[in-house]
Amino acid sequence: PLLLSIPQYSLSCLLSVLQRMSVSTPCPSWTENKKNQTPCEVAREVDNGCLYSFAIMPPPSSEQAFIPSGSNVTACTCSWASYNLFSACMFCASSSPTLVSWDEWTANCPTNITSTTTYFPSNAGVTLPSNTSIPCYAGSNRTSKNY
Repeated sequence: PLLLSIPQYSLSCLLSVLQRMSVSTPCPSWTENKKNQTPCEVAREVDNGCLYSFAIMPPPSSEQAFIPSGSNVTACTCSWASYNLFSACMFCASSSPTLVSWDEWTANCPTNITSTTTYFPSNAGVTLPSNTSIPCYAGSNRTSKNY
C-alpha cells in the first residue's frame, strides 16, 4: 500500500526506489538516499542549509511539529524537499502518521521564498554538505496537478 502512495517519478528514480524497498525498520530502505541516510537525517540537513539548526530529532507521529513558522520560515524549510522528506520521516515514526497538506506546510511561507520551479533553493546559492544527497522522491513538485 505504501508504494501506491509514491507519486510519478522518472523511471530511473522509480527503479532505484523499487530496488531499495525492504521491510527493514524503522525506516524502509527506499526512503534513504544514496548515502544510506534516513529521510529524518536528510530533512535536518536540508533545513540546516538555510541556517535553521535542528538538533538530533526523534521523529514524532505528527508532521505538525515541523510546519515552518516563526524563525524557521526559510527557503529550505518551505521547499518541496523539506516537505517530502518530513513526510517520509513520519513513516519512520509510525506506519500511520498524521501528515499535513502542502498548503498547510507552506501557510506561513511567503511566496517569494516558496519555489514553484525547484525542489531545493540551490538556485539561491544554498548548498548541502558533500556527505548528503536528496533522494529522488523528495524532489517531487507538490504544487503539480500530476502529483
